[in-house]
Parts: sequence; structure tokens; C-alpha cells
Amino acid sequence: MSISLTFGLSVYQNTSFKMLKYRQDIDGLRALAIIPVVLYHLGYGVFSGGFVGVDVFFVISGFLITSIIWKDISKGEFTFGNFWKRRAIRILPAMYLVIVAVLIYGWFYSAPTDYESIGRAVRQQVFFASNIFFYESVDYFSEGLAYQPLLHMWSLAVEEQFYIAFPLICILAYKVSKGRSPLGLFLLLLLLSLSGSIYVIADDPLRAFYFTHLRAWELLAGSCLAVFLSSHKASPGVLKAEVLGVIGLLLVVAPVFILDHDTVFPGWSAIPSVLGAVLLIYSGAVENTFIRKLLSAKVLVFVGLISYSLYLWHWPIYAYFTYVYGALNESERFLLLIASLLVSYLSYRLVEQPVRRSGSNVSGKKVAAVCIFFAVVLAVVGQFIRKEHGYIDRLPEAAKVYANDREWGKFQKKCSELTAERLRNSDYCRFGPKSDQSEKIIVTWGDSHNAALLPLYKAMAEKHQVHVKHFGKTACNLMVDDLVPDAGCKLFNDEVFTYLKNNDVTDVIVASRWSSGLKEESYKPDKKSYDKLTESGYELEFQRIVKQFSGLDATVWLVTEVPLQKYDVAEFMTKSVMKGDDSIPELLTLAEHRLRVGFTDRLLINAARDNDSIKIINTESGLCDDHECKAIVDGRSLYKDDDHLSNFGAMYLESIFSAAFGDGQF
Repeated sequence: MSISLTFGLSVYQNTSFKMLKYRQDIDGLRALAIIPVVLYHLGYGVFSGGFVGVDVFFVISGFLITSIIWKDISKGEFTFGNFWKRRAIRILPAMYLVIVAVLIYGWFYSAPTDYESIGRAVRQQVFFASNIFFYESVDYFSEGLAYQPLLHMWSLAVEEQFYIAFPLICILAYKVSKGRSPLGLFLLLLLLSLSGSIYVIADDPLRAFYFTHLRAWELLAGSCLAVFLSSHKASPGVLKAEVLGVIGLLLVVAPVFILDHDTVFPGWSAIPSVLGAVLLIYSGAVENTFIRKLLSAKVLVFVGLISYSLYLWHWPIYAYFTYVYGALNESERFLLLIASLLVSYLSYRLVEQPVRRSGSNVSGKKVAAVCIFFAVVLAVVGQFIRKEHGYIDRLPEAAKVYANDREWGKFQKKCSELTAERLRNSDYCRFGPKSDQSEKIIVTWGDSHNAALLPLYKAMAEKHQVHVKHFGKTACNLMVDDLVPDAGCKLFNDEVFTYLKNNDVTDVIVASRWSSGLKEESYKPDKKSYDKLTESGYELEFQRIVKQFSGLDATVWLVTEVPLQKYDVAEFMTKSVMKGDDSIPELLTLAEHRLRVGFTDRLLINAARDNDSIKIINTESGLCDDHECKAIVDGRSLYKDDDHLSNFGAMYLESIFSAAFGDGQF
């Protein structure tokens, strides 16, 4: 979401519309937009569609900025320098302050990987490209929204990208049409953008959400209204304005309570909010209507005036509080709301207003120089944070240990990106002695759970002098051909079986998140879902794979799925130690683990019982006792997150893998 310029704007109309230097009702409309956004982010469930406030702000922005641009062009007074000077004075000071505050606070409280992500976001946002960054890394509507205190700045990026091209379009339209209204052109562009959004959203809703050309129609809705009012000579009349105002209010308010995070959005679902905002601005051009008086209420106008600062500050405050202290209770939620309002008011009074007053007397060149200086400095800081991987050395020693447990080695990532083509070309990772110098030749096969075991495979290959070939492809579960659409898992898995049938291999170790192919397993990879298997379908597929295993001239070792912990262990402990708390939270019980993996474990165990060439490596025996499953051992995390073993965790399981590797010595 973003808040537009005010600049003592005059809303100009010919004949019966009164010339206005300032419209309180538009600030009231800002309040109607920002309040649902804030309450939605703070977790007030009744405001489940509060995110539509962003769309209302886009309409307001398009209306006000187009009014300024078109009036200046019509008078022959428009310059890009003056436009961007005013834009910079309005937008950048408070934004820079929030970014600096996030960087400072994050230095003391953010885990390295999260601080690195903040650095990346800062580097992108100072050049107004964060919407692209967040598209690639964050699902805005995901449950347990990924930690990113600058996430909300995606909308500022969208708006500024729009205003890079829009003034030029207005100038060209004015010259080509010889001063006539560009309403037809704007409507055409609006329809193209809206059609694109509707078309794209079916396949890639996040692209429709984050990308400027697919959001432009919302800003253009305000633009259309601005040029319509600038040339329209007839007043809608008080009665018509009253009716349109009521309809507009309902269209703006209703989606706040009707929509939720499961709604396909924006696309068709954003039209009511956009249309409602247009109707409210249009009807508010007539004085003394009920809706205009309502929106001009002092409390709404006050919230509207601080709405830009409120938008900037509320999300980092919420994000950091929940990051450090966890989920909010009702009193904490209310206190964060009050804190956000207070900080926003101070930001408005001490930053926004003084800069706007003094900035009008500063030359455009000086404003540009200052803005470029801060942008470059912040971009460099963000780049250094990214390059240094979040500056892990700033952490207390114990926290540093846990933070390191969250990291995988570069070779793990490289070795787990194998494709069918690379396998055919023998371009895979190998460990231990050459194959002709090893009594055993072991193939390790699987998804990211197999990648987690790579440090163990490498160490045991060297220890036992066994040749190991690693066939790894993340998100490629043996049970579902394409866990992630277009990942090429079926081709890859078929190629692995072909290799195993046609080459000398003594042992195959298969490690996977077996349950991820079941319908009951919650898993949404790469912004897209896939068709999972029912238990009966899963069992049939597993039997097909077992038949292929039994036909190999090799011993197949099936590794049971590691326990899925209740939290991201390494991250949780890193943050806890940074707060001075090293206590271990509640662990997963053995009963809970068995309940989750009971079905898949039973299939693996039955396969080993019925086939002499299939054996089991039971991770439960290495990670669980009679009551619970371990997550922390001797101040180290066994997990890099909640379900992938850390390098330390992989090595911790050496004893249960020893049978697969044997002695191996000549």
C-alpha cells in the first residue's frame, strides 16, 4: 500500500464544482483505507479483508497525482524535476527513517539469515524495486507470513514505478490530442491492465499482486476520475452524490469483512474496493452531502493525515515484536496499535511536516543530491549485509553456534540440483575413493532431506573408503512425479532407475520427506499447489516403486522420515539466545511423531519385511527416546529448520548409518 501526495492540492472543476484547496473527506477516505490494513496486519480476524485498503490508496494516489500533473501540463508549467522534487519530499524522508530504524533494531535482534534478507530488501527498496524482490521471496497471503519488516514497502515500489512512465504518457496524450481529455486513453490502459491481472491471476496470483503493470489499473481508475472532473461541466447534484456516496462506502467497507487470505486477489476481487473509492471521491466533490460530512469527521481526518507514517511504521513494529516475542495476545495487540499510532504521529509532526515546509524552499538539484546520497548509502549498507550473510559475528557466541547450525554448505546446494540430463552426462557429486578402488559403490538418492545428510555421506565415504555417488534433487519426492510443477522430477527419477539398472551399484540409500506426497500433508511449494495422493493411491505408487527396487542387483536402504519439530529449531534458539534466554521449548513427543509418519513408516517397514534386498535405517532410533524427539544436543541444533537436519544433526546419526557403509577397507 502507499499513500499519495497532498501538496495543498486544488481539485479543479469547471462551472458548478467549487474550487477546493483541500478536501477533508479525502483524508477521511485515507483513514478508511489505513485502519483496515493495520488491523488486518495486527491479526484482528474480523478485518480479514483489510488488505483492500491498499487498493483504495492506489485510487486516491492516481486521482490526486493525475490532478496535479494534468493541471500543470494544461498550464504549460509541468516539469519532471519539479514533479519528482515534490514526490521525493513527500515520500522519501519518512521511508528512509523507517529503513534506518529497521536496520538498527535488526542488528541487535535479527538472526543472520533474516538480517541478510532485510539487507536485500533495503537494497531493492531504495531503488523502488522491492515488489520484484518480494514476489520472488514472500507470499503476502501465506499463513505465518515470512518475517520481513519491510514487506509493506512493495506498494511504494509499485506506485513509484507507475509514476516513472505516467507523466510521460500524460505529456504525449496532451500533445497528440491538442489538449483534449485523455479519458479514453486512460480507460483503454485501465482495461488492458485489469485484463492482464485477471488473466495472470489464475496461474500466478503473486505476480498479479506484486507487479506494477498488473496493478496499474487501480491507479488509473483514480486518473480517469481526475481527468473526467477536470473537463466535466455538469454537477451530479446533491441527491445523486448522496446515493453514489452510500454505494461507494458500502463497496469500500464490505470487502474488508468479506474477503480473506484465501481470496484470489486482486483481479475481479479488487474491483468493488476500487470502484467504491472512485465513487466516494466523485460524490465528495459535492459539498454538504452526508458521506462527505462523515468522512470529514475530525478523528478520521486526523488518522488520514498520519496515514502515510502509520503505514510505514505499523508493520515493522508488529513484525519485530512477533519475531522476538511470538504470537500476540489481545492486550499486546492493542498496545502495539497504540504504539503505532503514537510513533506515526511523531513521525508526521517531526519528519513529514518539517521536511515539506522547508523542502519547498530548496532547489530541485539539492533535493536530488540528498536523496541520491541516502539511497546510495542505504543500498551499500544493504549490499554489505547481504554479502556478509547478516554479519553473524555480531551475535553472542552461543547464538552464533545456533545460527551456524541453520546454514548448509555450498556443496549441499550444488549437489542437490541434479537433472536427468546432468545425470546422463555423469555430472553429479562423488565422495570417497574412485569407484575402481572401492569395494562398495553407494548411490544416495532423494530430495532435500537427502541433501541434509550430505555431510554424513561425505564423512563416512572417507572414513570407510567407500565410493559414494549423490543423486539429489530438492523437492523431488519419489512418490509424486512433480511435487513442484515443471521441476522435471519424473524425468529425473526415471533416469535414476535407468542408471541403477545399467551400472554396478552395491547399495542405494533413499532419504526423503515421504509424507509430503500425501493429501494430509500441508505443503505448498513455489507459490503453486499440486495433486497429492490419497493413502490408497500412495500405497499403490509405493508398491510400484518397491517392485522396481526389488529388481535391482543392490541392497536398498530406506531412510525413515526425520521427526518434524514444532518450530524452526536453529532460528528459535538463535533468537532466544540473543534475548538472553537459552531454555529449550516444548519438544515433539514420540507419540506425536508416530501419529504423523505412522502410515509411511509402516509401508517402509513392510517393504523391508517382504524383500530381502530392502533394509530400513530408522531415524527415530537416533533422534528419539521413549518419550520425545530431541532437537538440541550439547548446545547445538540437530535441525537447520523444523524438518531438515543440520550438519551437526546429520553427523549425530552416524551410528545408525554404519551398517549401510560397512567397513569397506581393503
